[in-house]
Amino acid sequence: MSRTRQQEQAQYAWNCIDEAKNGNINFSEYTQILQGSGAMILSCGLGQTVAFYFSQSGSHYKLILQQWAKMLGIESKEQLIESLMSDSSSYRYKTNQILSLLDWMKRFSKGVGQQ
Repeated sequence: MSRTRQQEQAQYAWNCIDEAKNGNINFSEYTQILQGSGAMILSCGLGQTVAFYFSQSGSHYKLILQQWAKMLGIESKEQLIESLMSDSSSYRYKTNQILSLLDWMKRFSKGVGQQ
């Protein structure tokens, strides 16, 4: 039985949240960053958001960038930055994919954080 794209994104988002929850980061801070990511992308753009996260020293930001890159089929956060400098249709596609993933990640992180 095949799964829809939404189901695949939901499963990937759940795996990301599980990775963060069981990792060596402060899950509460990770969740706070996720909660503001969508608004930041919408107001500043995905490129600016990724550049800002890349400049931060916290492991939360690094993990989020790695998770976003992996979801887009990109091997590293550095390659994610390079990929955002390509054509505008690819940039819009990546933005939409990340925003859709964030919807799932925010829901799951909030639910897991309440347990």
